[in-house]
Amino acid sequence: MSNASAAMYLTWSSPALLQLTSDNSPIGVKISEEEGSWVASSFLLGSVPGCFFAVWSVEKLGRKAALLISALPLGLSWFAIAFTKSVLALCILRFIAGMALAIVITGATTYNGEIADKDIRGKLGTTFNILRLVGSLYVLCVGPFVSYKALALSCSVFPITFAILFYFMPESPYFLVKVGKKDAARDSLIRLLGNNTSPKAIEERLIEIESLIEYDMRNRSTLWEFLSKEEYRRSLIIIIGVKSLQQLSGATAIDSYTQTIIETSGSSISSEISSIIAGLVQLPAAFLAAVLVDRMGRKPLMIISALGCATALIAEGVYFYLYKVTRVDVSLISWLPTASLVFYLVMNPLGVFTLPYVLLGELFATNIKGIAVSSSQFYGGILGFLVIKFFQPISSKWGMHTSFWIFAAVCIVGAAFCFLMQPETKGKTFAEIQEKLNNKRKLSIIAACMIDTATNSYCFDTATMSMASAAMYLSWSSPALLQLTSDNSPIGIKLTAEEGSWVASSATLGTIIGCLFAVWLVNKFGCKTTLLISALPLGLPWFGIAFARSVLVLCTLRFIAGIGLALVVTGATTYIGEVADKDIRGRLGTALNILKLVGTLYVLCVGPFVSYEALALSCSVLPITFAIIFYFMPESPYYLIKVGRKDAAKENLIRLLGNNTSQTAIEERLLEIELVVKHDMKNRSTLWAFLSSKKYRNSLIIIIGVKTLQQLSGATAIDSYTQTIIEASGSSISSEISSIIAGLVQLPAAFLAAGLVDRMGRKPLMIISALGCATALIAEGVYFYLYKVTLIDVSMISWLPAVALVFYLVMNPLGVFTLPYVLLGELFATNIKGIAVSFSHFYGSIIGFLVIKFFQPISIKWGMHTTFWIFATACILGATFCFFVQPETKGKTFTEIQDKLNRKGKYLSDKD
Repeated sequence: MSNASAAMYLTWSSPALLQLTSDNSPIGVKISEEEGSWVASSFLLGSVPGCFFAVWSVEKLGRKAALLISALPLGLSWFAIAFTKSVLALCILRFIAGMALAIVITGATTYNGEIADKDIRGKLGTTFNILRLVGSLYVLCVGPFVSYKALALSCSVFPITFAILFYFMPESPYFLVKVGKKDAARDSLIRLLGNNTSPKAIEERLIEIESLIEYDMRNRSTLWEFLSKEEYRRSLIIIIGVKSLQQLSGATAIDSYTQTIIETSGSSISSEISSIIAGLVQLPAAFLAAVLVDRMGRKPLMIISALGCATALIAEGVYFYLYKVTRVDVSLISWLPTASLVFYLVMNPLGVFTLPYVLLGELFATNIKGIAVSSSQFYGGILGFLVIKFFQPISSKWGMHTSFWIFAAVCIVGAAFCFLMQPETKGKTFAEIQEKLNNKRKLSIIAACMIDTATNSYCFDTATMSMASAAMYLSWSSPALLQLTSDNSPIGIKLTAEEGSWVASSATLGTIIGCLFAVWLVNKFGCKTTLLISALPLGLPWFGIAFARSVLVLCTLRFIAGIGLALVVTGATTYIGEVADKDIRGRLGTALNILKLVGTLYVLCVGPFVSYEALALSCSVLPITFAIIFYFMPESPYYLIKVGRKDAAKENLIRLLGNNTSQTAIEERLLEIELVVKHDMKNRSTLWAFLSSKKYRNSLIIIIGVKTLQQLSGATAIDSYTQTIIEASGSSISSEISSIIAGLVQLPAAFLAAGLVDRMGRKPLMIISALGCATALIAEGVYFYLYKVTLIDVSMISWLPAVALVFYLVMNPLGVFTLPYVLLGELFATNIKGIAVSFSHFYGSIIGFLVIKFFQPISIKWGMHTTFWIFATACILGATFCFFVQPETKGKTFTEIQDKLNRKGKYLSDKD
């Protein structure tokens, strides 16, 4: 019930702000939009410092006493709000109430988690959200129809009622045992389990609690230990993830601005009635969650809920985009904003907003629970405050559709997070949960959660998430350049074609310099550290790009991002080549391209339909998400052996190969790695040795060949100029739709490559892919020649440029763009791998830069058909090179590959 009292403050701003921002403001002053955002957000801002008092009161005074104390600020603030005549006083009173919210969440989640039996703990945990919805429902149903004062005074009844009723409830037996009140704990257990429970069962439960408390108290922890200690790390990252999803899904903003959203939408249903419907539909969903949480489990509900929220938010954003930006007639779908909002409010309490409170009571041991829950609320309070505070300004500046689509993107990322990382805690005791979380022999937190649904191999795909972050910079120029070269340029300056080519190519130019730094990082600190560092230059430039007003600044920021791209390619290809088993190494290597396409697809699908600034800011989410997830992945055992950490290498091998792998197999693999590393370290090499030594020559020729094919096939240019190409073709299909299709078709091809690379082999796929690309590029060139040079009527084949482009984008990821990354991880020995991969990318970046930089000037001077035919020629020559020179590495160990490459008198290519 305490949460119902607190939730009223959150929802109060929905009906109240409409009155406060009107000419007949009940406080005598019409508040501005900015002041309104402070009034709405001050409640959650108060919960941030409130967390410090919350953890002290829960740990020192007990769960029950802390909750009773919270009733004071929750009740008294309503009386003052009813009669205040100042915006500042309103903010201060809501800030004080927010401090009580911190006590409620910390106390109630801890209390529910400790008193509930494991079989109904999830169900009782969901009551936390059910009562929140009861409080919200009261405000939404009563608020629009009573006076400002009457609403505030009537809300004060809830905290008073709660204090009276909860006074007679028992204290948590965990807390009583913790403070040495064993008899009181026994009495509390009898009340909680019922008089019909046998004395033996009571004593067994008491002994279980005592044992757990004794263990936890021996390991008392501080806030610093909680944040830094390895045993809490897994629980911490899970809670950070689900709390981020809970707050950034937009629930708090929608709660606070329900009536404002509906009124802005011009819905055919009044904002008052819509808000009541919105309040009513959430309760059945919360009750359904209470039923399902201990049947379906926490994890499936979270994923279903997050994806449902994303669907609703996308639909809501589409409506506002059509209504406010395109200005088309939306009278036929005027019901959509309310319907989407209702669907969101059904899906959200089903898991996203409800289950983090359940998990808070389950994932942490007694000795740390108060600190953990309070820290979680502190973090959630900051996010919630930022969401409510900036929802209105962002919606005013870039459109409400931008806010909804940002929330939708977070929900999709959150669903992926839950699938990969969230453990299932249904039906487990605290001891079982803690044992699972602290099990040192788990593959990793990701693999541990995925083990029931996928093979261990796919946990390595996390490393390739960095590639998605990097790829966004390459494809960003496709939608952005159309805006930057228009009369309404978002940076205030219309770019010339020459300036546009520099903006597009500057990211690739940055990779050339980045390669020099990347090789040192990989060799000195390992692949994992290198990839984590890459998140900085990949994440931060997006914020600068969003607000840059200069071509030079844009180029500089993309140049810095290019350095991050170099770290990604060098680190990820080396990492995957070393951690993957030989039978799945090709499949895992193709994941680099799959994730590259995911990043590209996001930009192509979202870019044409959101503002310039919104696209840049939304792209910054992925590097941050990658850094958080990849932090928990293992380092390459090759690197660990190389730096003398054999025990750590063995532990990582167990995590990578799985607990079911025999000790003998682990030792054999470790010995194999030791021998390879020892041999390679005896033959340490420099860049000059790599370029001049005969033993590396075969590998060097192969990589130069496939990297030349990869870059001169035109993939980077087509990525950067997709919409420009389609628009120049005069295609009957719009450039926006064509670019989305272009993005979508590449993913199935990349997944097909992942399935075929360890079956067909690397060589056949490269040849088929190169010849397919050549066919598509020739057709594309023929169309542009007919359209631009002969000037004949091409209306009958206006579909050809889009179709040829789609066929190219299917064939390219099948091998040409994908497999060089696989080969990079396979062809080089450990002692030279960092130098080799970095050099390869250095070489590829120079060609890639030249391709992107001169694509536009050559196309303008000699026609776009010329550039396509140059690319087609490169593909045909590349297919010939692969046929005669490229060896087959499928299913071979590093040792076998090195022996084959260094065998004297052997042709480079396979003779069989």
